[in-house]
Amino acid sequence: MPISLVDVAKYYSGVSHQTQALERLQQQVEVADSTLLADDSEFVRLWRNQVVVKNDFLIASDGIGSAKVGMTYAQIQQALGPDYTYSEVSPFMVDLSGVAVLREGISGFFAGRAIAFYLAYPANETLSDSTVINLFITANPKYKTAQGVGPGTLLSKAVGDYGRVLLSFNTEAESREFANFERSPDKLSFRAEALTHSFAGDYSVPDAERSDSFNQTPAFFENASVSQVWVRA
Repeated sequence: MPISLVDVAKYYSGVSHQTQALERLQQQVEVADSTLLADDSEFVRLWRNQVVVKNDFLIASDGIGSAKVGMTYAQIQQALGPDYTYSEVSPFMVDLSGVAVLREGISGFFAGRAIAFYLAYPANETLSDSTVINLFITANPKYKTAQGVGPGTLLSKAVGDYGRVLLSFNTEAESREFANFERSPDKLSFRAEALTHSFAGDYSVPDAERSDSFNQTPAFFENASVSQVWVRA
């Protein structure tokens, strides 16, 4: 009767002969089919309890869905196709202008078009088809990373996916608060909020760092969540 891998995991205690056996098994699996243990394999996804995010709604290190940072405005429109419309937003943010990318049926609350994400570009530039877009920002909860983290995700859940978190804000940068995870995906930044507090982080704890402008803490409130995901070139 073959051995059960569930039993192997259950009774693994870290002794040398067990580790040697598992390392040997991994070598054999990789020789037979290396994709079985790849980071995007079904086994890894199930083991990590990852959700399946449709490509249209996937936040990745290179962009959102088919739109990639570093593309021109015209290339983004071509990549996304006819399901999307665009509306310039002014004012958008200090030093940045923005374009709202809208799509039908993604609100979840009301019929009609809703904002999927924003395209941000320097405020001193005039938007044209050749404008290069190096920053995407989404606050829409339909959009998530491969680990299922996106706007509305509790920080406690995100910590399980990305490891220890430090929250910080700088009063010289509009006091925008970001959650910086130990294993944050490359080029992604996570803004944070807690609806019952001014900030998601608890900056009163002894481990917090406070200064005239920069503030940082490892502690966050129970209802703290991701408010936005930024994808940068």
